[in-house]
Amino acid sequence: KTTEYLIHRKIKDTDYCKFVSSENTVIEYKPIVLGVGLEFQVSVIFSDNGKYPLSIEQANKNLGFQTGNEIAIGLLEGDDIICMDISSGAIYFWLIENGDGEKIRIASSFKKFIELISVD
Repeated sequence: KTTEYLIHRKIKDTDYCKFVSSENTVIEYKPIVLGVGLEFQVSVIFSDNGKYPLSIEQANKNLGFQTGNEIAIGLLEGDDIICMDISSGAIYFWLIENGDGEKIRIASSFKKFIELISVD
């Protein structure tokens, strides 16, 4: 079902598709510091491996990301949204709870994003 949804949304980032389809994907997340007072902690990256109560499709439906050029791929602590631009694969933080709705580009791809947040 995950694969069907990602195909339906035209997700081209193969690293992301592999990540969410894997049942063994577990990452310890480290905070991302973008400057003085700008520290973000990943809460969850949506996947259908049973570690999050909502499927990717359901999470995007609940967040209103059913159409358009973005897909919600996770949440930050504080319920801000981690988004992927479907066309470019770029990853953004959408600060709807702890900001004024601004989007901050974090990485050019999902692979680069995982490199930023993964504890070595």
